[in-house]
Amino acid sequence: MNKIEGIGDIWKYNIIPFIGLKIFKINYFRSVCKEFTRYIKPIKTPYLLVPSLKYPTIKDAYMVILEYICTKINSGIYNFIIPELWLKQGTHINNIFELNYPISVRGCCKHNTIIKNGLLYKIKDLYNKKIKISDLSLTNRNSRNDYYRAGINYSDYNCNSKLVIKNCKIFNCIGSGIKCPGGNIIIYNSEIYNNSTGIHLHGENVNFGLKNLDVFNNNDGIVIGKLYNNKKYYLKNIRCFNNKNNGIGVGGCSSRGVVVISGDKTNIFNNGLNKSRNSAGISTTYDGIIWILDLPRNISHHNYNNMDYLQRFNSKILFKSSEIKAN
Repeated sequence: MNKIEGIGDIWKYNIIPFIGLKIFKINYFRSVCKEFTRYIKPIKTPYLLVPSLKYPTIKDAYMVILEYICTKINSGIYNFIIPELWLKQGTHINNIFELNYPISVRGCCKHNTIIKNGLLYKIKDLYNKKIKISDLSLTNRNSRNDYYRAGINYSDYNCNSKLVIKNCKIFNCIGSGIKCPGGNIIIYNSEIYNNSTGIHLHGENVNFGLKNLDVFNNNDGIVIGKLYNNKKYYLKNIRCFNNKNNGIGVGGCSSRGVVVISGDKTNIFNNGLNKSRNSAGISTTYDGIIWILDLPRNISHHNYNNMDYLQRFNSKILFKSSEIKAN
């Protein structure tokens, strides 16, 4: 509890937090009165607002950012801040074939900012950059091959960047909701539903962390494979339910990585709706390894035919205690 000393603290600890400003409104509110200017921190990240008079579409804004990036690189400058794309509420059509640079995209709210045709990232050239996708919904009914059908498809095989997805909804995609064949990816506080696969993380150079997710009504919930690096990958507080095949499936020949499931809000139920004998709430195959950390067996429950756990082809599901610390 903050100690209130004078009118300044009332603004700082009571009024400003109560307003709960969205990122779009911060600079505007700072211009309203001197108290807002004093107690609201300014946004320093450059951004392009869509739609606006200059940038009516995502592609219009993207082409300007792309020209800016190329100018810097051609001048031998690699350490610079890349402007972000900020989307107003409404439905936006993405007509960009492929994003080759780490450009962040923010919306007003996941309930009223929607991108159709998804986002496809294939990163090159720039190092140590973070991509942020937040506060929006993505859907993709593109009928081309799976590479183009995902809500978010991200690959950076050199692992020079990191994609952070938060406060999003990814739904109604012909392909995967989120697909990552290589790169660093963090996903949290999001809902992924009504897709072919909810989350597909499958590649020898993929690094990931998942936290506070609802993954439901997909053909497959979370599919993880080919973890050739001998390290741990964390899934915390995942709710995975009503998926036709596996809720969480881990495999891939010669996998060495360990998927650690933790968090007291973890709940895996009502999966295997296709009634296949090879579907389960939590499944491993072909050298896949899962550790379930400090959780009871009934975190996976009421899946089809009581198939809550399934181990096949030299794979393991192990229950561990907290001598291993989960992030």
